Amino acid sequence: MGIFRKFRKDRNPSPLQRRRGLGPNENRSIPLKVAIYWFLGFIGFTGLIVLIAFAGLTQSDPQIARDQVARDRVVADFSFSFESDVLTQRQVALARERIPPFYEVDIAPFEEFSRALNALEFDFAEFETNLQDLEGVNRMEAIRAFVREFSDERGMELPVEQTAVFLNETSPAQRNRLIQDAIDVLGSIYRNGIIDEDDPNFSGIGSFNVIPVQTEDDEIARVEIQRPYDARVSLRNELANMDVSDTVFNSLYEILSIGVQPNLEFDAEQTRTRRDEAAVKVNPVRVEIREGTTIIEPGVTVSALAYEKLVQYRQEQSTRAANRFFLDPTFQQRTLLTLMVLLTSVLLLQLGFPRLANDPRRLGTVALLILVNLLIFRFSLYLGNSDLFRGDHRIIGVLPYVAPLAFGPITAGILLGPILGALTAFIISAIFAIMLGEASFLFLAGMISSLVGIFLCHNIRLRTNVVRASFLAGVTLSGFILLHGALLDSDLAQIGRQIAAALISSSITGVVILGFLPLLERLFNYTTDITLLEYTDFNHPLLRRMQVEAPGSYHHSLMVANLSENAAAEIGANPLACRACALFHDIGKIVKPEYFTENQRSGRNPLIEQKPSMSAVIIKRHVKEGVELARKYKLPKVFVDVIRQHHGTSLIQYFYREAINRRERSQLPLFSDISAETVEENTYRYDGPKPDFVESAIILFADSIEAASRSLQKVNAQSVGELLDRIFQSRIEDGQLDECPLTLQQVAIIKQSFTRTLLNSLHTRIAYPSDEKDKEKEKRGKEGKEAEPKSTPPEENDKGDTDNQQV
Repeated sequence: MGIFRKFRKDRNPSPLQRRRGLGPNENRSIPLKVAIYWFLGFIGFTGLIVLIAFAGLTQSDPQIARDQVARDRVVADFSFSFESDVLTQRQVALARERIPPFYEVDIAPFEEFSRALNALEFDFAEFETNLQDLEGVNRMEAIRAFVREFSDERGMELPVEQTAVFLNETSPAQRNRLIQDAIDVLGSIYRNGIIDEDDPNFSGIGSFNVIPVQTEDDEIARVEIQRPYDARVSLRNELANMDVSDTVFNSLYEILSIGVQPNLEFDAEQTRTRRDEAAVKVNPVRVEIREGTTIIEPGVTVSALAYEKLVQYRQEQSTRAANRFFLDPTFQQRTLLTLMVLLTSVLLLQLGFPRLANDPRRLGTVALLILVNLLIFRFSLYLGNSDLFRGDHRIIGVLPYVAPLAFGPITAGILLGPILGALTAFIISAIFAIMLGEASFLFLAGMISSLVGIFLCHNIRLRTNVVRASFLAGVTLSGFILLHGALLDSDLAQIGRQIAAALISSSITGVVILGFLPLLERLFNYTTDITLLEYTDFNHPLLRRMQVEAPGSYHHSLMVANLSENAAAEIGANPLACRACALFHDIGKIVKPEYFTENQRSGRNPLIEQKPSMSAVIIKRHVKEGVELARKYKLPKVFVDVIRQHHGTSLIQYFYREAINRRERSQLPLFSDISAETVEENTYRYDGPKPDFVESAIILFADSIEAASRSLQKVNAQSVGELLDRIFQSRIEDGQLDECPLTLQQVAIIKQSFTRTLLNSLHTRIAYPSDEKDKEKEKRGKEGKEAEPKSTPPEENDKGDTDNQQV
């Protein structure tokens, strides 16, 4: 923008215009054709956002979580019905519970015990022949000893006293009859089955009185549930029918009681098969919801059934919206809100940052980042509601924090600066909140966490710091999640899942940004500070060549880098961009270094032998050769711009004046032998263009100042200040800043910075005393130099013509 065309009072912009980067008479009106293009672009961008964000979107209501107290009321706007999985599963569970566990009868314990009783009878009959001579106590003692020995041999635990009484009180015939009758009674009890009270499936029987069992004949029978206690009661009742004395009855019961053992084995496969068959027969339960029915009641814990109704209601809304699309009220409301967000963003840019608002490349990058971010959002929402997670309410609850909210804002902040990064954060957070129905918390939490990431990435230098900034943005979001959950008394497990999702997502986002940045830099010709820092490495092939082939130009570039870096830091420009670009601004001198005096060691200047016009062409050629080298080594575009602009369209004054002098001398009689040539000013001007950004203008001044400062005979604040005033005024009057947004205030700050840097770098040292021999040698050296003819043009003029120094 032309704010320095003339150094006149009426050309000075007002303070407000300087803050906005405008000139005093700049016309901010936009041509109709351009305005139409901008309008169509805005409408197209809005349409893409609406289609990506809202087309076919099912509202997931992340603020309503199952088993949590609801804050809002949800009322059905229409009637609908659906098959309830919750109620169907309840019916299935009831059907399965109605099927008792299946058992198989094991007769082996009974058969083993009955064999033991028969053996007891047989062995005692043989042993009884030895008891004929024994009576009373001795007889009982002998029988007890027999019982103990029998129990040890059989591994049984027969009650010794009761068994001895039974054997002593019964005759062989009576004993045989009683044992056989008892075995029959015990067999009947075993065939009905005895269940173990410690069986883990016993509690599942519930209130069942009978259970299915598989008998020894492989038949399915339904029998009453019989625990060991119940079996002993049945045994006692059956034995009571026998015609025996109480003593024999009690002793026989005690013997048979040890034989009552659980003999039902749980058949898991049969039980599962029977229950599955019952579950299959259950018909799906259909729920009817009438218009006006309250689905979610505020202040009430959201049950599984209520949450299912809400999910089905939202899906029905989505289906109806897809059928009507633009006619759907929810879709229209979301579109209106999106339009309001985008209009707010446009107005903010136009009012506060008009240069950014009229930069299609930067706005296109912001638009691309927003669309990519929204596509990631939709993909995450799709996964959360897909069959992969089966609409799990726990997954739906963490969806807002899985989405990488800070991806677009941090990327925009690194590439385009904090202003456009903050604008991207505003748009993305607002649209994401609209997508999920969160009007306040999610918008503010996403906005603030993104701004934290942008702040930490401002002037970032190392790539690893991008991951750190993204992670800390996730930490900020996690803090808001924790506070929000505590205020709402949310489930701690759900809060933990949301925080974990936010931290993991933010870490992954940082890594993705690192991979995405080089692609955007290449695609849109951006250069981040991270890339600039890499180019300040002195081991770059071009800088290594410059050190060897053009050492004077290399030293000049270092000095220009120091001057421009310090000045850029003073006015709030990009110091790293100035330093990196200044190091490469004169790489074109590598091609013909001998034509520039800073590289001439022999004192011979080949330009003196050329015509002024040819010398000017050779001097100008280093700009084109620098551009070719920059493109060959694939330097960033900003480097190429600085190489082309660091002389602007300034005049190569020495050769221009030499050409004028030759033409004037050729018209005199004494110099008629001098060939005259037409002098056109354009021949002696650089091809440009003029600097069109601040950093390029700073390097233009630094390049001129550094070259001119070498001609100073005396270095002090006054001489340096006068030199700077002359050069700055010369460049301004020549119109070299007409296309650059520098303000007068910034120019004054740059001059002050240059003064400090030059005084620090050109300071004089104390002259050390020399002996008589050294003085004599110095005197002879001066006399020799005075006798030598001068073959180089005069040093830098007071206009700051850097090409005089180059000559």
